[in-house]
Amino acid sequence: MTRHHQHSHLFSLFPIAVAALMSVSTAHAETVNPQGGVTTTITGTGTYDDGSIYIFFASAISGCSTEDRLDIAANHPAKDQILAIAMTAFTSGKSVRIRPGGCIGSTPNFGTVGDSFFYLIEP
Repeated sequence: MTRHHQHSHLFSLFPIAVAALMSVSTAHAETVNPQGGVTTTITGTGTYDDGSIYIFFASAISGCSTEDRLDIAANHPAKDQILAIAMTAFTSGKSVRIRPGGCIGSTPNFGTVGDSFFYLIEP
């Protein structure tokens, strides 16, 4: 897959991100899990050739040695929703609240057992 095709795929998800923003009120999003996590902004996002995605943040989101990036596996059940939230936050300038599930190697990851959260909030 070419780099152009990877970015085109990301932007093809933009309508989904806009729909997610319009269908979820900020007040509802903030009630997901008010305990723990970090409030920050998105500085970039992309994809690897295996279909997994990465998101860069303006500040550290974990105690992993790579503190400002989150990797999401290609087969993660919430990958598309996470990407939609990240792209919505990036394009709108809104902040996100995130609590990664731990580290895989040096990079924060997003768990699948209820130990992680990621949601959109007002700046």
